[in-house]
Amino acid sequence: MVSDVFQDESKNALSMSEIYTILRQDILTLKITPGALLSENQVSTRFNTSRTPIRNVFAHLAREGLVTVHPKKGTYVSLIDLDLAAQIIFMRTQVEYAVMSHIASNPDAQLFKALEENLQMQQEQIRQGVNDEEFYFIDSQFHGLCMRSMRKTKLWEMIQRMDVHYSRYRRLDYKATRQKHVFETLLKEHKQLYQYMKNGEPAKLKYALTAHLYGGFFRINTRFETEYPELLTKNGKSVEDLLLEIKVLLNEAQKG
Repeated sequence: MVSDVFQDESKNALSMSEIYTILRQDILTLKITPGALLSENQVSTRFNTSRTPIRNVFAHLAREGLVTVHPKKGTYVSLIDLDLAAQIIFMRTQVEYAVMSHIASNPDAQLFKALEENLQMQQEQIRQGVNDEEFYFIDSQFHGLCMRSMRKTKLWEMIQRMDVHYSRYRRLDYKATRQKHVFETLLKEHKQLYQYMKNGEPAKLKYALTAHLYGGFFRINTRFETEYPELLTKNGKSVEDLLLEIKVLLNEAQKG
């Protein structure tokens, strides 16, 4: 299937960096779906440029794992690997738990004020009617504020760059559920994390954070494979196997 996101982007040619940024965002936000064929001709027409810079952009995207180049067949957007998404969550859980535990033991009034403002922004998004991408940004910002408070900005940026599968998994969670209560659940969980940090309760953070970050797996459950099989890799672990592993992690987190 050829992606249909090929309207003319601009009458003026964009730089290779700008084209890369736009295509990368289109892929991460699922505007261009996993498995879609990217045509050099159509993409070059969209951006009013020759095929040479498009090939360079494709090569850059391939190095990130966003696309796969098949000689003589074409360039395809990579499928979502849920196992890799789960591994990114595992890493985030370890890193963010260490950060949030430190915050709980070392209160930071300025950070708490910033987190309160962020929670208000999430609440306002829900009140107005959620825009997926705006909520995604605010959601990520909540976690980023905590990381930056410990001067772990570079680590946070590195994690963000590794989110090829995880970020698309999150967006699929948003799109698959769509109900307002899903965003209300995310807000409730963020408020809980905030309260545990502010109240100096690091022992309660591990389970709350683990349940929060893995929540999408339980919201979509086996619907990943029954409703979106064409978007997923076929060579990874099954969703059922991943859910069993996640339940073990949750039990361990609950025990402290």
